[in-house]
Amino acid sequence: MNQIEQDFEAARLIARYLTDSLTEEEQLRLARWRDESAAHEELFARLCRDDSLQQHMQQRMWCDATDGWTRWQRDLRRRQQRLRWMQRVAVAAGLLVPLLLLGWVWWSGAAHRTTVPMEVAQTIAPGKTQAVLTLDNGEMLSLQQQPDTLLSEAGHTVARLGSQQLNYLPVSEEATPLQATSHHRITTPRGGEYTLTLSDGTRVQLNAESSLRYPVTFGTERREVELMGEALFDVAHTGAPFVVRTGGLEVEVLGTLFNLSAYPDEACQATLVSGRVRVSTRRGESCLLEPAQQATLAVDDGPLSIEQVDTAIYTSWARGKILFKDRPLGEIMKVLSRWYGVETRFADEELKELRFGCHLNRYADITPFVRLLEQTGKVHVQIDGNQILFTH
Repeated sequence: MNQIEQDFEAARLIARYLTDSLTEEEQLRLARWRDESAAHEELFARLCRDDSLQQHMQQRMWCDATDGWTRWQRDLRRRQQRLRWMQRVAVAAGLLVPLLLLGWVWWSGAAHRTTVPMEVAQTIAPGKTQAVLTLDNGEMLSLQQQPDTLLSEAGHTVARLGSQQLNYLPVSEEATPLQATSHHRITTPRGGEYTLTLSDGTRVQLNAESSLRYPVTFGTERREVELMGEALFDVAHTGAPFVVRTGGLEVEVLGTLFNLSAYPDEACQATLVSGRVRVSTRRGESCLLEPAQQATLAVDDGPLSIEQVDTAIYTSWARGKILFKDRPLGEIMKVLSRWYGVETRFADEELKELRFGCHLNRYADITPFVRLLEQTGKVHVQIDGNQILFTH
């Protein structure tokens, strides 16, 4: 695919994203395009957070990509060689019109916005890999800057410790009846994350302020773990059901990739990327999820709701990104506060309901994002230490 075609394809994918019409394959292509360069990320984020642009897209002010490209190719074949170069130039400009139009919509709106200088006392760094491992006997081990070493329990080696990952030995290597009843708990603090591999080969990525309790060695039947917070599970297929218990939901799988968010005083959400899972509640509700579906249990323990979602948004944190699309500022800052270890205050409750979209590097300083919020003219932001204050 040449550069003209690439630009045209990017414009088409962004248009379909803004009108909620992307297929699962197109979601992956768009994600790859965004990850190619910082310029792509900046353009995508700028387009997605502008209200007037959203209205234009909803009214279908966009060219028919497939039809336009087909007609252009047909015309080229009918023209003589002398005219082809000029036509390519003209068509290239036409193909870039969607992206140029999007940029014009945003910048023309920005020209009428009032930008207030941001008060910044210091930059706020992102979180990092860190966790605490609690053994069955209550002993606690800090995994931050932990040298690679072997972990033994009851005279048997059960895991390999490291500052970046914790890997338990496969069941077949040194399993004993004692280990089958022994449980460990790994906990990430505010501003922390950690990855571990359980004894059955299941890989778990823990987000900030989360904890996972699990057996050192799984039995041959039901595999059960307990989660508080958020984690991405890549479950190994062993033939035995894998069950994740939270405060409100129980998720059962055989082998699949899914994200589970279960923070205290927040809605529980199970998001399925691939495979199939069964989600159950304490009230007896139960449903099967298909890929790209999300089950949500409200804070008040209400009925279970199911909807189609863009899974890339809900698993972005595990890929080093932070994605939001048209979400309340209060919700966005709750997520960012956990990762950046900051406290967020709003001068007015109405500010929490302002809706934004963003595409951030999870490992970058938060200041550029705050500057972008200022440029919308909708909020004023003050940063003082680890405090972020939003005012009108």
